[in-house]
Amino acid sequence: GELHEPQPVQLDLAIGVPSLRACETDRIDDTINYAAVRAELHTLLATHKVQLLEALAEQIARLLIDRFGAQWVRVKLCKPAKFDDVAAVGVIIERQRERVE
Repeated sequence: GELHEPQPVQLDLAIGVPSLRACETDRIDDTINYAAVRAELHTLLATHKVQLLEALAEQIARLLIDRFGAQWVRVKLCKPAKFDDVAAVGVIIERQRERVE
C-alpha cells in the first residue's frame, strides 16, 4: 500500500543553540554536534511509523530539544505534491524548551 512506501520529504531546520558560549570560545564542543544530529535524524526518518507530517515534525523537535539541548527549534517538513495544482504540501512548527525556574 501507498502508506508503506518510503516518501521523499524535504526537511528544513533552524536550531537555537543554548548560549553564546560557542561564539565566545570558538570551540566545537560548545555548539550542537550537527553530524550527530544528522545521524539521529536519518535514523528517525528511516524508522518512524507516523503518517502525519505534523507528528513527524513534533518528533524531530522533541529529539533536538531533549537529546541535543536545543533552546528552540523550527522544523519545516515538505512532501512533493501528489496533485497537479499544488506545488508541495508541508508544515512548519516551532517549539521551545520548557523554562525551568
